[in-house]
Amino acid sequence: MAEFLRSTNIKSTRKIRRCFACGEIIKKGSKAAEWVSVGDGSVSSVYLHPKCWKVTVDYCFGCNNCDNGEGFQEFYLKESMDEGSRYQGVDEWHPFYLSII
Repeated sequence: MAEFLRSTNIKSTRKIRRCFACGEIIKKGSKAAEWVSVGDGSVSSVYLHPKCWKVTVDYCFGCNNCDNGEGFQEFYLKESMDEGSRYQGVDEWHPFYLSII
């Protein structure tokens, strides 16, 4: 299981990234959040849309729907929505997701 180290707000991405939470593209020059963690002896970082990061912080940490003790799986917010989860975080995030796809 990965251990959260830090997050950083990125004012302008230098290249195209894929959001770890929803799987959609974060365009070059866009705002983003970088989530850095350590696990299995290596440090890794992933990028999220600011809205996806806010929903993750506000609702997903400590929720067993997305984090089953083994850490978050890639595209966890989109998978929760696709599986019909009606968690408050998914409900808040869904309009944002529809605006970027």
